[in-house]
Amino acid sequence: LPPCPSALFTDRITLLHCVEILRSGISRGVDAIKGILKRWVEDLRWETVLELEAIAANELRLVEAQVPEFYSLLSEEVLPMEG
Repeated sequence: LPPCPSALFTDRITLLHCVEILRSGISRGVDAIKGILKRWVEDLRWETVLELEAIAANELRLVEAQVPEFYSLLSEEVLPMEG
């Protein structure tokens, strides 16, 4: 799959693609999650997580339990975007 774009106001198909990328990272652990989030701007990180909550809340709860600092990682100040 191609990487998710770093665009604001993401269209639904792209957003669902980003959710699937994040879901694939969840099964691989915190370093994979961080690697995925670093490719996205902060707004896209939040949009993706909110969409994940809407379609797979149980998976998001699992991430929250495994990675207590998960929501802070959505901030580019905490986890800067990589070029």
